[in-house]
Amino acid sequence: MNAGRFRRILGIFAVIAVLLLFLMTEADRNFRISKNKKLTVGLFSDSYWGVQNGYAYQILEDAIRRFHETQPDVEVTYESGIILDDYSEWLAEKILSHDAPDVFVVLLEDRNNLAEIGVLEPLTLYAGYDETFNPSDYYDAAYQTGMIGSELYTLPFECAPKLMFVNKTILDNEGIPMPQMDWTWDDFLEICEKTTKDTNGNSAVDQYGESGYTWKDASDSNGIQLFDEKGTACYFNSEEMEQVLIFYDKLSQLQSGNREREPDFEDGNVVFEPMYFSEYRSFKSNELSGIRYSDFSWDCVPMPAGPSADTLSVLDTLSFGMSASSENKQLSWELIKCLTYDPQIQSEIFLYSEGISALRAVTESAETADRLEQQSGGAVNPAVMKYVMEHAGTEPHFRQYKEAVQEVGRSVDVILKESFSIQMEQVIQNRRLNQYMQSFEN
Repeated sequence: MNAGRFRRILGIFAVIAVLLLFLMTEADRNFRISKNKKLTVGLFSDSYWGVQNGYAYQILEDAIRRFHETQPDVEVTYESGIILDDYSEWLAEKILSHDAPDVFVVLLEDRNNLAEIGVLEPLTLYAGYDETFNPSDYYDAAYQTGMIGSELYTLPFECAPKLMFVNKTILDNEGIPMPQMDWTWDDFLEICEKTTKDTNGNSAVDQYGESGYTWKDASDSNGIQLFDEKGTACYFNSEEMEQVLIFYDKLSQLQSGNREREPDFEDGNVVFEPMYFSEYRSFKSNELSGIRYSDFSWDCVPMPAGPSADTLSVLDTLSFGMSASSENKQLSWELIKCLTYDPQIQSEIFLYSEGISALRAVTESAETADRLEQQSGGAVNPAVMKYVMEHAGTEPHFRQYKEAVQEVGRSVDVILKESFSIQMEQVIQNRRLNQYMQSFEN
């Protein structure tokens, strides 16, 4: 027998072996499903966005009813009363006791760790083989939140982009037009320079260009990747980060003059303040907030873009994943899809929560536009929402992500307070930050 024929025969046997293994696996899976058609769901009782509401389980319960339309003999249960602050610990205890829910909320700060230890079932094949599922129906940034490398682990349930809220009354009084959706750092700085002033003649600044805008906001709007996915390297010494430092230094100096007190947007004397859309919706749902904001007219625009901008802001996203130990993985996939991909269920986010849907068709629908109009009195333009979501980005969420961002913030403070050479200090701080990041591996 010649070598070529032998290799072909081996190849045929290999294909047969793979098919047999697949059929045996499917038979075993179907047998287990037929004996135990039960799914459990893990989630918390309070709002992810920090707002009290009486609809903690409304969307889930409606999704379960929707799921039962096609899977009437599957029992779906969940444990109530777990609060957000306790959720990660509750989930860890469930995993350790081999009682992890089939489908559960995955917090961004937990995602990488859960995937690394094998708790999360990769969803790549389920998504790839499901002819009723199309990833492009999601906003790209929201969908990418569930990716680690080339593997999909979660699907987005709801999200919130950061917007820039604008006191239109001050701009009108100063004769300054509203910023356009494609405005830049230069536009932002120019307006802040014109509007930061003493208006009552007591030699103290009492009107402010901005409040709450941070170096991280500038970094996010300049297309910067600060860290690698695993959290072992920091890229502080880049031209894009130098641009951030120069710009933020100018903005900080403008705001460092004599102040009567720290500015607060709700007092009506601040022109710009960044705010997550979820924060905005919580303000609008709170009657007292509505009263506080009634003395001036306000609107929102995307965050101003830096000179190297690929994105304008980073999405905060709440997602669902599947347990790798689930006995009913295909049914779990169908339930995740019902929660995150069904337009009818996703539209309820605008009724019962403070985020927005990651589905383009839902967020950009006429029904959603009408609902936002009623909720905001016209303060949120659907075109702005579409623009922001299409220019949103993601960021890595390794275990020590928050600590790493705080450490970069310390480096920014050092440079702005003490440095005569930003470039030289960037090199020094980059070395320090990478030594700090490498300690995560130990």
